[in-house]
Amino acid sequence: MWAFVVVFCALVLIYWWKNFARIPGPNFPNGPLGLPLIGYVPVFTEKNILVGLDKAHDQYGEVMSVNLGPSPRMVIIGDYQVLKEVFKEESSTFRPVEMNWGNAYFRSGNGYDSRGLLFSQGQEWTEQRRFALRRLRDFGMGKSSMEELIQEEIRQLCQKLDKQLNQPLKVDLTYNLSVVNALWTVITGSRLSLDDPKLIELVVKIDELMEMSGNVNLVQMFPWTRHIIPELSGWNKSKEIMYGLINFVAKDIKEHQDNFEANKEMLQENPNDFIDAFLAKIQESPESSSFHGQLGINNLKAGLLDLLFAGIETTSTALCWSTLYMIKYPDIQRKVQNEIFKYVGKSRPVNLDDKPNLPFTEAVIQEVLRITCIGPLGIPHCAQTDIKVGNLWIPQGTSIMPNLHRITRNPAAFPEPNNFKPERFLDSQGKYCKIESNIPFSIGKRDCLGKSLALAELFLFFASLMQRYSFKSVHDDLSRVDLEPKVNFTQAPQPFDVIISKLE
Repeated sequence: MWAFVVVFCALVLIYWWKNFARIPGPNFPNGPLGLPLIGYVPVFTEKNILVGLDKAHDQYGEVMSVNLGPSPRMVIIGDYQVLKEVFKEESSTFRPVEMNWGNAYFRSGNGYDSRGLLFSQGQEWTEQRRFALRRLRDFGMGKSSMEELIQEEIRQLCQKLDKQLNQPLKVDLTYNLSVVNALWTVITGSRLSLDDPKLIELVVKIDELMEMSGNVNLVQMFPWTRHIIPELSGWNKSKEIMYGLINFVAKDIKEHQDNFEANKEMLQENPNDFIDAFLAKIQESPESSSFHGQLGINNLKAGLLDLLFAGIETTSTALCWSTLYMIKYPDIQRKVQNEIFKYVGKSRPVNLDDKPNLPFTEAVIQEVLRITCIGPLGIPHCAQTDIKVGNLWIPQGTSIMPNLHRITRNPAAFPEPNNFKPERFLDSQGKYCKIESNIPFSIGKRDCLGKSLALAELFLFFASLMQRYSFKSVHDDLSRVDLEPKVNFTQAPQPFDVIISKLE
């Protein structure tokens, strides 16, 4: 009996070593040895995964390999130049197969692939991303029509804030509602009230999902536990939230389909919004296209979910961080306000054309994006074929994770990286100066497709709020303002209160 147990354990260890633990070749990045099933232990024992990965980077270098959970070694890249070269490769645009099991339930996948924008790959991803970029531009991204839409959301947000002045206030939900509403208007053609239960429900569900996605639970590490202990593993809760969101977007799609059928000739030529444009594309697409028939509808559902996730977890979270940093550093807040008053004044709204005249405001935004790095590890990629960059070798099938947090905290590019210093983005003449390795939206062919929209929204929201209000901490002692992030799938601020007063 004992001999059998020893032999069995030895075989398991050999299998683990061969398939998970060993370094597969001489030019493959080195890294720590993880434990069977668990992987690299400091990911779980340190304050958060970023601290755990920093420890490994300090020992093994900016490009390393680790086991995260019961998975083969993945390559973690915390070097800007290496990441830039690797993510240039078409082969690196794919997603790890092990990430796609859940998409069989939520994104019409088969367990190995997915519909939509975030997890699709190959020709399907190319088609869907190209269409989304083009149509978002058509319906406003980078145009005056989008700016007008954002300005309307800002007006509605200010009306809401005006009713809550001079008292402790949590702004995260309010910001989320405003930012998502702007995107929802582009997608569906209809604007919702910030007090609309439908909008509030949508935002709350997305927040819950992001919270769950960032917390390590059994079903993420061991997907098979969903069949045995669905409640304890977190699977039931994930399904409840995701199916709620899917039903939410499906209802709007059905309403658009009915209207499209009744007005097909007109909407085929002049779609009112993103969904109409997608339905028109479905009508004209051949069977070989990812837009054809039911496959097209499935891509529309998944794509809308992806756009909403990306929208709420970039701009609104960055806006919360900006508010928190302004109450932590009131002198910087005043400097932003003085710049806006000097070049824009108080009587008219800030617009995108003002950006070149507001270099310090732009520098503050970029420093907030850098130091908070909202999506610190992005979404893993996978090498479809062997990738060789210099002496680095990444074999086919290897998962690749960008450590954007590490890159945006690199002291060689950002001296005193843990200090909030907006002036690092200004040149000697005080003009805004871009730093190439500040890549909170990732880099390469799969960078954030909504980056332009997010930056435009963030500038307009932030500058408009600075022009109208003063933001103050509820603590007289500003050392009590907590800048420690809540690290989930994203880095968000801990819940905080702020006192808002109107500037005269």
